[in-house]
Amino acid sequence: MLNSVFSIAMILQFLIDWINGELKEEHIVVKSLEEDLYDGLVLHHLLKKIAGMKLEVEEIVLSANSQKRKLGIIMEAISQSLQLQETDLKWSINEIHNKDLLCTLHLIVALAQHFRPDLELPSNVAVEVIKVEAIMNEQAPGKPEPDTDGAGEPVC
Repeated sequence: MLNSVFSIAMILQFLIDWINGELKEEHIVVKSLEEDLYDGLVLHHLLKKIAGMKLEVEEIVLSANSQKRKLGIIMEAISQSLQLQETDLKWSINEIHNKDLLCTLHLIVALAQHFRPDLELPSNVAVEVIKVEAIMNEQAPGKPEPDTDGAGEPVC
């Protein structure tokens, strides 16, 4: 397990360094993949730099809906460039916008492999995903809910 954690940290830093190197002239500094790429601004600049793509999108958008629209245009351009079908994608607009690290990682690795095939990505990185679900307000089996009045006060 320690090896895979080290490998993930290693590839994250490698990709952050790669993006920062690509965007150095534009004075864009990425510190966290999921935090800095979710709104499309850095992705747009990265595509301009590595693929020569100039997309007709607003530079800075503030509302979540506008960010998702911008991401949609960017993701469509990425899918076409990578020649991927929707079923082949390991990411979506919502996952990137919701700052899903694994999906963001898949996206950046795909971009790096396609547009910078000479880039030596760390190899044999495995990720184990553990999904945790929180269940709120669930009563123990067979235990009746307490009687309360409308304000939540116990009824005697």
